[in-house]
Amino acid sequence: MKVTCKYCGIVDKPHHCPHKVKQDNQRKDKRIYRSASYQTARAMALDTYNYVDLWELYVNGRYQPATLTHHIIEVLDDPDKAADQMNLFPTSAENHADIHDLYKLYKDKAQNLLFSMCQDYQAGNREPEKYKSHIDDLTGVVTQKGYSS
Repeated sequence: MKVTCKYCGIVDKPHHCPHKVKQDNQRKDKRIYRSASYQTARAMALDTYNYVDLWELYVNGRYQPATLTHHIIEVLDDPDKAADQMNLFPTSAENHADIHDLYKLYKDKAQNLLFSMCQDYQAGNREPEKYKSHIDDLTGVVTQKGYSS
């Protein structure tokens, strides 16, 4: 008998897909996202940055609403910073994925840039595309999004 796997196509049954990533809802970082302290810090961070996606502003030069926050210092690296408002970077889902792609290659430098973007916004510096050249220099590749992974 055949079955359809969304990753592998039509395959023989039983099929155990090597491409499917199993979600681990017991991971420590998953529990943190449901905590009241994180939810409060997240709401405060989004409000502090006026729900502006800082990546879109400083890299792509456009205003776009921020719908979520990215932990600059990742939860698994330092759980104590999980609910620290100063560690939360407002962004959109699309740019969040791009930030994670950049982290895979240039984590430390990317973290420094995100902290700098937050500081600039709080200081009132809202210059569009201010960090585009930094991202281009970091990756060595100029694309429409500002970098390529």
